[in-house]
Amino acid sequence: MLITKWKLRCTFTEPALGGQATRNVTEKYVHEEARKAGIADEKLEEELDTLEDRLETLTTTFHKDEVGKPIMWDYHLRGFLKSTGSTFNGEMGVSAIKSKIDQYLFVFPRRFPLVMPPGSVITFNERPLRADTAKGPRVALARSEQVPAGTMFECELRLLTPGGRKQKGALSEELVRFLLDYGEYSGMFQWRNASWGRFIYELTAVDGREEVLK
Repeated sequence: MLITKWKLRCTFTEPALGGQATRNVTEKYVHEEARKAGIADEKLEEELDTLEDRLETLTTTFHKDEVGKPIMWDYHLRGFLKSTGSTFNGEMGVSAIKSKIDQYLFVFPRRFPLVMPPGSVITFNERPLRADTAKGPRVALARSEQVPAGTMFECELRLLTPGGRKQKGALSEELVRFLLDYGEYSGMFQWRNASWGRFIYELTAVDGREEVLK
């Protein structure tokens, strides 16, 4: 098995909206279920420590580092790739793309910064949410932290190739690029179906391949 490595740099062409509930909500509803599923407490605490304790009701936020700068976790990017893989399952003759991303395509490091343009600050995006309910139409106000267009992040993608060579139906650089291309149309994070969080990318090979299993 070989590991192929790329350096990935993504730049948002539209503002991106934080999609994470605040710490108190996440701890109560999301991570409690994760604990029941057997996910280690230390990993959950590490993520909780990067969330705001409380913000206004219905506000979604970004994870932040120790000095309050926004960050991403590896699963944010993998989630985008898996969602796109499900949308285009069968593209280039590859089936079960989502499952293969889970098994063979990884993001390093586990967390990395969202670097905003110089002089930029996190702002808030407020918009009405309309829904038809059993009691008739309802409108609520949603509020999200927002980073501006031009915000970027860098990380490394690593693709595991069973057998040490390209096989029919396996993930490839061509397919990885195809999935990333979709970011120009459907973005990441909150409200991405309304064009928020669209991005462009640069994918550069890291020299060499490392043999890990024979």
